[in-house]
Order: sequence, then structure tokens, then C-alpha cells
Amino acid sequence: MTKYISFAVGGGDDPAWADPERAEQALQAYLAWDERLREQGRMVDGGGLGDEAKVLRKNGEGVVVSNGPFAETQDVVGGYAVFEAESMAEAVELCRDHPHLDFGFIEIRELTLE
Repeated sequence: MTKYISFAVGGGDDPAWADPERAEQALQAYLAWDERLREQGRMVDGGGLGDEAKVLRKNGEGVVVSNGPFAETQDVVGGYAVFEAESMAEAVELCRDHPHLDFGFIEIRELTLE
């Protein structure tokens, strides 16, 4: 099977996240989706992404580490999942009921390096 990675993008500014009960429901829905893929033997890895990030850029002979600027985007990647599917079409089907779709969008890419 081929490995795919999905990114949960955007939705952090959705007012629903300010409601602790709604945020907990969203978390539980994601955990159920994750568990379903694990039970099917498809989930490889996944999780949320922390708030802290560093940017590394080559500068002449050295590498400069900074707190930004980050890639230009209006959307924030909040989490990822690495899973296996027979094809991109099947990967799309596996993510069609991803709970993050209530808040933002899911981007799926085939992993090509191992």
C-alpha cells in the first residue's frame, strides 16, 4: 500500500473553538476517526502540531534559525495523519468523513520518500 499524509488546515479562527464543549466534541470525533483507521491497520502516525516553530535558512556558509517569517498562508496547519491506502481515490474516501472538515479543509499528498 502507498502512504499518504493529510493535513488539517484552517479553522482555528472558527468561533466554535472558543466553546470548550464544542472543542471537546471535535477532539473526540477526531480520536474516533483516528481509531477507526488504526483498527483497519491503515494509520501509520498522526497528531496535532504545537504552537512553537522555527525557520531554518541557509545564509552563506551557515544556517540561520529564526522565529519567522513563516511560509505565507492565511491558513494554519493544525495537525496531520499518515496512513496507507491503495490509491489517491481511496485516500480521499478515507478522509471524506474527517471531523476537521467541519472547521477547515483537508489536504492529502502521497508520501514519496521513505
